[in-house]
Amino acid sequence: MLASLFFCAGVAMTEDTPANTTTPALWTHDFKEKLIKVEALPGTYLGVVSGPLKHKKKEPYKATRWLLDGQAGGVVWSGPEEASEIVAGDPHPVLVQQDKEALTLRALSRDGAAVWSRTLPGVSLSIAVDVENKELILLSAAASWLDGSVEQPAQLQALSLADGATRWEADLGPLTLPVVTPANVMALAPRTIWLFAGERLIALSRDGMKVLFNQAAPAAWGVAREKTKKKNQTIASPVLRWDPSDDWCALALEGNVAFLSAEKGLVWTNPVDKSNAAPDAVAVTDRTVIAGFRLVRKERSLVWVGAYDREKGGLLWEYENRDGALAKWDRVAAPPIGMAVGRGRVALAIGGDVVGLDEASGKRAYRIDLSKQEYTYAKELRRAGDRFVLFGKFHIRAHDLSSGELKWKLADVGDPIDYAQRNQKYSAGMMAIGFQAAASMQEFSANSMRSLATKKLPGRTGSTHKDYFFSPSARGQLESAAKQAASNSAFYSKAGSAGIDFLGLSNWTEVRSLSGDPRRHVQPRVVDTGMMAFMPFRLASALLLDLDSGTYRESGSFRAKSACITALCVDVPGRRLYYANHKLAPACTQYKDIQAYPLPEELLKL
Repeated sequence: MLASLFFCAGVAMTEDTPANTTTPALWTHDFKEKLIKVEALPGTYLGVVSGPLKHKKKEPYKATRWLLDGQAGGVVWSGPEEASEIVAGDPHPVLVQQDKEALTLRALSRDGAAVWSRTLPGVSLSIAVDVENKELILLSAAASWLDGSVEQPAQLQALSLADGATRWEADLGPLTLPVVTPANVMALAPRTIWLFAGERLIALSRDGMKVLFNQAAPAAWGVAREKTKKKNQTIASPVLRWDPSDDWCALALEGNVAFLSAEKGLVWTNPVDKSNAAPDAVAVTDRTVIAGFRLVRKERSLVWVGAYDREKGGLLWEYENRDGALAKWDRVAAPPIGMAVGRGRVALAIGGDVVGLDEASGKRAYRIDLSKQEYTYAKELRRAGDRFVLFGKFHIRAHDLSSGELKWKLADVGDPIDYAQRNQKYSAGMMAIGFQAAASMQEFSANSMRSLATKKLPGRTGSTHKDYFFSPSARGQLESAAKQAASNSAFYSKAGSAGIDFLGLSNWTEVRSLSGDPRRHVQPRVVDTGMMAFMPFRLASALLLDLDSGTYRESGSFRAKSACITALCVDVPGRRLYYANHKLAPACTQYKDIQAYPLPEELLKL
């Protein structure tokens, strides 16, 4: 049986709503500044990043990093965000702090005391957590890299999450180091670790920590460089999307697709002959490698999917379609590609449709029109065994992956029937500029936004810009927001559930582990409209859904202290659901806090 825990925030609450219909918060913590990021950590901890409400443009933004006790809400640690990171260690979170001389790692208990501490020479480039082996995988370079030396010897090592002891280490030789190295330069498989860092492709076997290959990346990949007065430096590692196993690995990066073998290294690479091709998803079958890209355009976003022969790398077929908002790319970000690959099909959630493509030919096998059923851009598609499940704004449905046949559907999910003004469920708060953790509330009402865009001044019946309440540019932003509704829900996959594949979700969900991580938190991109908030939500509900039958159990509603829920994350083992409230509208001026709610135990028994 496949199960998924579904959290829905989306019912506007009025002051007349009975207070006894909602679950009270366990604790509330006020940060007195805006919240930027919220992350549930193992052991019932919570990582938070906050920042000042205002700052001068030419001055650096001084954000603060927090570690909270999720059980009682107390502060375990806080300090400057710069040169620090909190890693999801288990059973204790690990604080990583970097200075010019060394790297310090400390596992912290609830009272802030160090359970263990390590000081290592060098600079942390990337950190990942191996949940299965309870290890912290650290990619580091010599400390002189901070002085501007581009090529430096690098090392990969594993530290025990229990006591910080070094379990193994491997020298990787000199790497050409970028200014920014994201965490996803590493991909973990049970017996193999894959890396693309420092312009080199590397694989290591965990059996004796043997280096399987260490090859220079193809020059055709064209790693971006920036000429400075001192020397050339890579300004950033490319965006990477992986599909790793022990014996092979598929890699999609900006403008290229590659297939690697643990025995041979790079088997083939093929360029994506499209400008501004940003990778979003990649999957491997017995015959093909399927890669999904977004083609960044200022006017709207395009989705491009290519199928490659697994052995030789030749392009078998390609598919391109429009998706995303009619808005400038630098102001409105589109949701990620929803892609499920299996049973000879490639299912895509594009605009208001689901398209099933034949894996061998690329021809359309089926098309499901969902444009009038509250899916549009408020969607998330996942594979679940022989099916795919589509999570919409207030609808969930499952289809056979091979034929597209509807297996079951749910309507008005998470919509409590005992609350007044149900018509307000389609209204949501518009996100403030620059707020990076605008999460499950990033769902906009197409009807509300369009009605505002067409609102005319009293007594005006004409069609010139002087007859409308909003200016032409503001009306255009409202129209864009209506078409750019993002997901309003957080999803959780029950630990141990087999057959659930997550593809194309990396922009929405950060999972820093190999497998079995029972936490999911949502940090969607911000829809930047420059507008103030309209009718934000105040309630959320939770349900546990059986993906085989479509049956579910639903909890009561959780009421937020504020009417401006802007982030939502969940810790299922710790039985906690966290709200982040933020100053988005005049009604929310005093709320810049996080609230914790208990998850009903009966939800977790399915």
